[in-house]
Amino acid sequence: MVIFLLIVFLSVPRAFTYDATAEAMPPAAARHAEAEGFAAVRDVVQSRCAMCHAAEPGWGNLYWPPKGVMLETDAQIAAHAREIYLQAGLSRAMPPANITGLTEEERALIRAWYRGS
Repeated sequence: MVIFLLIVFLSVPRAFTYDATAEAMPPAAARHAEAEGFAAVRDVVQSRCAMCHAAEPGWGNLYWPPKGVMLETDAQIAAHAREIYLQAGLSRAMPPANITGLTEEERALIRAWYRGS
């Protein structure tokens, strides 16, 4: 019986996930969410990044978000501000092969937002 319960527990991880949006943002994340330009960056991230970085990715053969990074909510975007800045703002690592068409203007928005927060 114990083995059966362990298999069930390991097979259904979504039933036991932590919901970061249920709690208040840590101060560093709140600073990013309140920074000038956040609304514009949120729109860019939700249109260019969230199709893969979602609890249920809607792109290709993805079954979970890459590196477990979800970018669907303000709290998630703010919590991953540095990674967004580095991967999409400074470098061209994200999106891979620029598959979603992230423009240079959108990359500039990300850089300005992060640097201003």
